[in-house]
Amino acid sequence: MSTSIILDCDPGIDDALAIAFAHGHPGIDLVGITTVAGNVGLAKTTANALAVCEFIGAAGTPVTAGCAGPLLRPALDARQVHGDSGLGGATLPPPAASPADGHAIDYIIGAGRRAGATSRPPPSTTSGPTRRPPRPCSGPAGSSPCSGST
Repeated sequence: MSTSIILDCDPGIDDALAIAFAHGHPGIDLVGITTVAGNVGLAKTTANALAVCEFIGAAGTPVTAGCAGPLLRPALDARQVHGDSGLGGATLPPPAASPADGHAIDYIIGAGRRAGATSRPPPSTTSGPTRRPPRPCSGPAGSSPCSGST
């Protein structure tokens, strides 16, 4: 039996590997990816997630854009580490697909009823559901949102 997850990330070099790992691991069902600004801006992290998915054969995985900046501090990026594209020296074709409609917070709330959410910093999007009015939710047994490395 596999564990269903939503990977919330800011795809730079490290998160590209996290996406590939989650997609390729036999014990993980990657039901979606949500993106947040971090290593680079939201438009680039979202395009990176789509491009990585297409490159690794996971083109059907929904990618939904989330928060364009941190909730409590000014935005910082890591271009000095991850380069202007966010993917260092890697060159991937532009994605053919577009992000899913809606906001990542809403995707996590909806899909999170059947999957746990795993967040790679910054956690702006995964903390968003805690700022929305509570709704009845029953996730899979033993699942919980977490933040930190995958």
